[in-house]
Amino acid sequence: MKIGFIGLGNMGKPMAENILKAKHELTVCDVCRDRGQDLLEAGARWAESPQEVAGQSEVVVSSLPGPREVEAVVLGHGGVFAGLNSGSAYIEPSTNKPATMRKITAIGTAKGFRVLDAPISGGVFGARDATLTVFVGGAEDYFARLRPLLQCIGKNVVYMGPAGCGSVTKLVNNVMMFINFVGGCE
Repeated sequence: MKIGFIGLGNMGKPMAENILKAKHELTVCDVCRDRGQDLLEAGARWAESPQEVAGQSEVVVSSLPGPREVEAVVLGHGGVFAGLNSGSAYIEPSTNKPATMRKITAIGTAKGFRVLDAPISGGVFGARDATLTVFVGGAEDYFARLRPLLQCIGKNVVYMGPAGCGSVTKLVNNVMMFINFVGGCE
């Protein structure tokens, strides 16, 4: 499968490495080209923009800092949706606002794209070892079709419901984690 990956930071780069190890064709993009050098040496291709990544991919995955960056990379000028072909997919594993993912899903669906919010839990070590937990929101048939790709990055890939439900689950997971931290400090 032809996969595009945008965002090669602490979480994104190891996830992209695992996708490449699973023998998928990989095109990558990041604001810092140096972050992708190891991937390029291992066989990935570089793209200059999210739009270019999307034009070369059946599925685009992005791992970005927050909702503002996700909206800019996906919906902005030269973004993923400007280059994605009808029938292709976009997966967002970042921690995000459920409303942002519902908006992106509605826009993507209207354009003929498959969209999943698939936030992850498990940290940098989980990303490196492909043992992340992936909370997936979106159409269940898209989830079934894209689950093998998600299993390249996660050991526990769980369908949570319609668009935004993956993000809701991740936020609840974070709240529970912080409550436990505070309780431990007490």
